[in-house]
Amino acid sequence: MSAETTNAAETQEQPDTPFTGTPWLIPMAHVGDELKRRIEGSDEVCRWVEQELEVDACKSLICDINLAPARRGRVTGTLRLRLNLVQTCVVTVEPFDVLIDETVDAEFWPPAQIEAWDSERGTEAEIDDDTPDPEPIVDGRLAVGALVHQALVMAVDPHPRKPGVEFGSVATDTEADRAAEKPFAALAKLRDTLGED
Repeated sequence: MSAETTNAAETQEQPDTPFTGTPWLIPMAHVGDELKRRIEGSDEVCRWVEQELEVDACKSLICDINLAPARRGRVTGTLRLRLNLVQTCVVTVEPFDVLIDETVDAEFWPPAQIEAWDSERGTEAEIDDDTPDPEPIVDGRLAVGALVHQALVMAVDPHPRKPGVEFGSVATDTEADRAAEKPFAALAKLRDTLGED
């Protein structure tokens, strides 16, 4: 078993796509009988998450990886992704803390097996949505970052609401202005009626 803790700040990353470089690209040789690794997102990674997913702040990002070899040269396991974000409520326009804890299945296959699987899995109606699409093993490396990126996009709500807040529970400025105008409109109508008399 291999157990490791890696800080993303300690490695060189591509600033525009931080999930495509080290430590998000894992050599198969590191898996052994089982690989347990924690990757803590650096400040650079958090800033990238803020820009990519349009959140107010990414306070922390932690990914716990659990991988093991499988038959036919494959690797399977899980990725647990935990984030501490700050987002703005689309209803109250107030910032609030968002905690995300998601676990996704991971499948890595040799590219030739993926090509065969794609051609044999049949019509779209027969595809099992609960089964994750496998990621290719390229040059003996596992692109864990690709799965993390996909999980992030799926997990972060682009229209966040504070707990307990529903759409329509807060009047917009336009609605408030219209409500304020109603008494004056009624007075004007009454004045016009009296003037006709």
